[in-house]
Amino acid sequence: MMGVDTQVSSPEMGATPEDRDHAHHSNLWQLPVKELKARLEALGADLKGVTEKTELVNLLEQLQ
Repeated sequence: MMGVDTQVSSPEMGATPEDRDHAHHSNLWQLPVKELKARLEALGADLKGVTEKTELVNLLEQLQ
């Protein structure tokens, strides 16, 4: 099964300040991490290397 490309930002750098600012203003930010992950997995996303809530929010926005 092919996963969805989950690279929102460079894993070495983490989320950029712009990524964080955008994510914090998203309605998705209110969701718990567990719910964000469940929604992403339901969309077929591969979450390996995605460690920050900011990355989860931005990825989910991209996939919706």
